[in-house]
Amino acid sequence: GQVKTYSFTAGTEATLDPMTGATQVIGSGTDDTPTALPLSIGFTFNFDGVNYTQYSVSPDGWLLLGPATAVSQFSNSTTSTTNIPKLYPYWDDLATGTTGAVKTLVTGSAPNRIFIAEWYVTIPRATSGAANSTMQAWLYEASGKVEFRYGTMGAGSMSASVGLSGNTPATNFNSVTVSTGTNSTVTANDLNAGQPASGTIYTFTPMVPAVKWTPDTQLDFNNILNPVASNLTETTLFTVTGTNAGCTSSST
Repeated sequence: GQVKTYSFTAGTEATLDPMTGATQVIGSGTDDTPTALPLSIGFTFNFDGVNYTQYSVSPDGWLLLGPATAVSQFSNSTTSTTNIPKLYPYWDDLATGTTGAVKTLVTGSAPNRIFIAEWYVTIPRATSGAANSTMQAWLYEASGKVEFRYGTMGAGSMSASVGLSGNTPATNFNSVTVSTGTNSTVTANDLNAGQPASGTIYTFTPMVPAVKWTPDTQLDFNNILNPVASNLTETTLFTVTGTNAGCTSSST
């Protein structure tokens, strides 16, 4: 479903992944420049109703899904059509400074893997200062859920965006107001002045029915809306069963 239909919750006491064995995709001394080429997520991730296997990431606190080459975008606008679709735990003009980096990691095993991106950056932006802010985005393979988790964040008056932007961002976004821990799918907030407290977690969960396809031996996934069948040698009848709010329906 569209990101504007994702449910939103705000919580506290969340922990960060230690990122043991993570891959550094952006190093220190980087200001605004995203990864040069799209990188592999490590699994198929459904976002805004579309399956993605690649991503790009920026030191400015955002991550782009898809095969398109990312461009620098330090000026934050929830409804911008540049670098879409994107998710952003804290999007503003940031930098990795003298000690920061952006790292990524995949944990767990199929079909329950989690892709984690971690930003260690400077807030407020300081190209020659030490990184002082840590935040993570968690992407869940099985459910399409997105989590933003925050460690210590640098203090300073900013004008940041936090949330999700879909493929039609003018009308399809999920925007967070940090000061109240609330979201809006009608009014975009690109002026978050403060930072989430350490331990804050924002969770965005797709509101889609649970689905199961059978037979599933020749499908890439048996629990997504649009699986891909391969190596078929004869006409095959597939059955899909959807469950939502206690109601079940099947079709072939």
